[in-house]
Amino acid sequence: MVFNVNRLGRAVPGLACAVFSVALASAGMAQAPAPRPVEPSLAGAWKVIEVDLAPGQVHALPKEDPAYIGAVLELSAAWLAWQPRKGGTFGDVCMAPSFDGGKVQCGTGTFGPPGSAVAVAQDRMTLGWYDGTKLVLQKIK
Repeated sequence: MVFNVNRLGRAVPGLACAVFSVALASAGMAQAPAPRPVEPSLAGAWKVIEVDLAPGQVHALPKEDPAYIGAVLELSAAWLAWQPRKGGTFGDVCMAPSFDGGKVQCGTGTFGPPGSAVAVAQDRMTLGWYDGTKLVLQKIK
């Protein structure tokens, strides 16, 4: 990027950068809008109450896997992460999460399989997990 120095001695993008930005915008190539942060009503602790398996597939997880039942997910505008727990796949941490288009998006970090789907209805959340499994969570606080 080329910078010019303004009268106050501050670096500002040069004319070439401004022209390029306008050209991209007019060509429909502008950057996508920034993801929206998690709704405040979703913030809090969510507990896994069911492990649902997709029909007709072989799964690495058993239905109602005890490693997952009772696991607690912390959700806020700042992070999406599991509370410490033995067993299961609970090491992912998503910073600055959003649920754009029904998919988990992270500002930094990762959470679950790529493109993990999420759906929320009242105090229940369904989260797409590994191997076609869906975790059903209940909001606890």
